[in-house]
Amino acid sequence: MTEDTCFSSIVYEEELTLRSGKKTWLTTLSPVIIEEKVVQIVGASRDITHRKKVEEEIFNEKEKLDIILRSIGDGVISMDNNHRISFMNAAAESICECLKEYALGRRIEEIVSIFDKDVPLNFDASVEGITGSETPIEIFNDYILTTRNSTRKRVSGKGAKLRDILGNVQGIVITIRDETERLKNQERITYLSMHDSLTGLYNRAYFDEELKRLDTANQLPISIIVGDANGLKLANDVFGHYEGDKLLINIARILKESCRYADIIARWGGDEFSIILPNTSNEDALQICRRIKEKCEISEPLPIKPSIALGTATKTIERESIKKVLSDAEEAMYKNKLIEGKKVRNEIISMLRAILNKRSADTIEHCNRLRVLAGHIESVFRLTEKEGEYLRILADIHDIGNISIAYLKKSWQSQALWRNRNGMKLKNIQR
Repeated sequence: MTEDTCFSSIVYEEELTLRSGKKTWLTTLSPVIIEEKVVQIVGASRDITHRKKVEEEIFNEKEKLDIILRSIGDGVISMDNNHRISFMNAAAESICECLKEYALGRRIEEIVSIFDKDVPLNFDASVEGITGSETPIEIFNDYILTTRNSTRKRVSGKGAKLRDILGNVQGIVITIRDETERLKNQERITYLSMHDSLTGLYNRAYFDEELKRLDTANQLPISIIVGDANGLKLANDVFGHYEGDKLLINIARILKESCRYADIIARWGGDEFSIILPNTSNEDALQICRRIKEKCEISEPLPIKPSIALGTATKTIERESIKKVLSDAEEAMYKNKLIEGKKVRNEIISMLRAILNKRSADTIEHCNRLRVLAGHIESVFRLTEKEGEYLRILADIHDIGNISIAYLKKSWQSQALWRNRNGMKLKNIQR
């Protein structure tokens, strides 16, 4: 008789329905071979219901965790104790612009560079901080992450250590969040809360806050300039609001070119501007006003030459009210606007005449005929000299509405199309 031998066992699971409920049994059947003949089969069964339930729960938890890691927007990267990447979710692949097949087994510094300004992140020191903490910690915030494709992103990151069932540290996990769009939008909102969207100057809310902040003894003397744009209503009415906006932008440019870096320039209202000049005497403020006026004089009309009435006032002693200084500057501006009013009006009328005369010889001849007719009317009705002047001006610029049409067409021509207001089909106006 040869030695008893057991081999080719059959192992299977079966689910039985009993009165007490469903049970899962693991059965093992093993043949007993004597002299190369099966003489008997030995079987053993045991209840593995609890084990199967635990396995199912572990599988379900693993599936849920895998779905969560694949679904979240934050990049998740786990590393072993040698700082080699052992796991990387889809978001991490997207943020780092690196496939996990390439990243696995590599250090994070091999796939991305992370900087605070120009200082690289000390990753080894970060790992020490993570492993030394019992809770997740922030390891970087608003840092620059540069991918292997040279893409730069603004990121934040947190880290935590990983333990096994015995509590031994098995590595770390870090989460990386791409903050680029959020920070960009946040900065845009902050910018718009302080700036005028048309001119790029500060707005009135920021001006008022800065006026309070700078109202201190160490800023004395502090001067304020208040300005009011000339011709804005005319630009809007005759040339359209697009040209009016261009006039405001042009004036804002001149103000910025005429002032210093530390000066606070704001668009105070529709056509009003204000400037805070810290540590500036009244004489220096007047010099800045002259500089602004000179730049306006040499500017090209687009189509209206920029012009602004200015007033200034200065606070020289601490007990003076800064609001009173602002009020004095505003009052000075209105006085100057009245004084300069006739000159500004004459310049605008001359400009309108020049624009109308550029149109054609027929226009000039037509205006001349109307001036002769105006002279006859002045004589027949015995108008005063001032009334006669108004009548002659009317004769010169009575076709002012044509300017608006001409500039409107020019604006449309820049897009090569002119849309008919009655809803007709687009027409190419260059025909």
